[in-house]
Amino acid sequence: MASNSETVLVCPRDNRWRLVMDPAQVFPDDPGNGTPLLLEGPGNLSGTYDCAIQTGECDGQPVPSLVYHWLDSEDVTNAIVEFWNSVEKTAA
Repeated sequence: MASNSETVLVCPRDNRWRLVMDPAQVFPDDPGNGTPLLLEGPGNLSGTYDCAIQTGECDGQPVPSLVYHWLDSEDVTNAIVEFWNSVEKTAA
């Protein structure tokens, strides 16, 4: 994974949904700033990955169950762990 470029995962069940992992949105000195894991959906929906997983919503709209199950899958979890590991290595 490139340290300065975003990684985009596209939901295989509904390609209108994607998870953007952007290291440029990580601010170690201000962890609440930025959106390093952004879920984007149809009609310009966007929200944090954490919010989508916690509430099942994106921009106040329900995340379809097929998309939610993809977000909660081992493949996405592993990609997120790889992303954070990459960010930590870059910051070190």
